[in-house]
Amino acid sequence: MALEKQWRVNDIVNESKINEDLKLNLEKQVAAAVWLQTIGKIAEAIILLKLFLLGDDSDGEKKILTGVWVQAVGQLSQAIGVEKQITATTKEIVIEGQKIAITGDWYQTIGAALQAIGGEQVLVEEQQEEIVEFVP
Repeated sequence: MALEKQWRVNDIVNESKINEDLKLNLEKQVAAAVWLQTIGKIAEAIILLKLFLLGDDSDGEKKILTGVWVQAVGQLSQAIGVEKQITATTKEIVIEGQKIAITGDWYQTIGAALQAIGGEQVLVEEQQEEIVEFVP
């Protein structure tokens, strides 16, 4: 009976270790995905800047570009925060990483709102002028 109880305890400990390993593996995959998003958002911002520099751009298009850059900064902040959480060795460092990631989320939200406002302005301008521009 005592041996059977010990086996159950060992099974629970082993299952807990397997779950912790799986959780860390999934968190690392999330971090990799966040870094991929960061690279994509920065690439988008750079390409839009080049496009912006080619022409006569409206106030709405300036807002779109600014919004995308704010999102890129936020995405980078989020990636740094997520990475900090995964590599943390103390609870304090995990919390610091969470704060950095959340700040990045807020920047992304503000940037997306600015991009949407700019997109609306471009749409209204185009409807009035019957000129169609690219809105990312």
